[in-house]
Amino acid sequence: MGRGVWFLAAGLALVIAAVVAGLMVVGGPAQGRADDRDRARFDDLGMIRAVLECHYEETGSFPETLAKADIVTVCRTRFPAPQDLQDPKTGAPYRYSRPDPQTAKFCADFEGKPARLAILAGYEAEGFDTETGCYTLTQE
Repeated sequence: MGRGVWFLAAGLALVIAAVVAGLMVVGGPAQGRADDRDRARFDDLGMIRAVLECHYEETGSFPETLAKADIVTVCRTRFPAPQDLQDPKTGAPYRYSRPDPQTAKFCADFEGKPARLAILAGYEAEGFDTETGCYTLTQE
């Protein structure tokens, strides 16, 4: 083989290595879709937070459930119904609990690392547990 063929082969190997390295860093199309779903989960948690804060301002406590009947009317008209929000991949509702009237906890199952995705999504981290994917609101 001539020198030109070797240079061509070396150049092609370099291009392939660069593409593989790029996919390893970025994660490829599947990772991009997972990141998009995680951003949607953060958006949904933000909506749930807004409804819960509205409800608390109106009643002085968090609702027992996210069911429409448990959310005060004024908050139901301002925001999307939290019971209609669901995981973009599984269709499952987000988890919610109210340990006491002044504390609400709501969670999502993230596909990626929530700490990294919180930064990417520009999500307000106060009250958000990056290990569990749960947001806790506490009022006094």
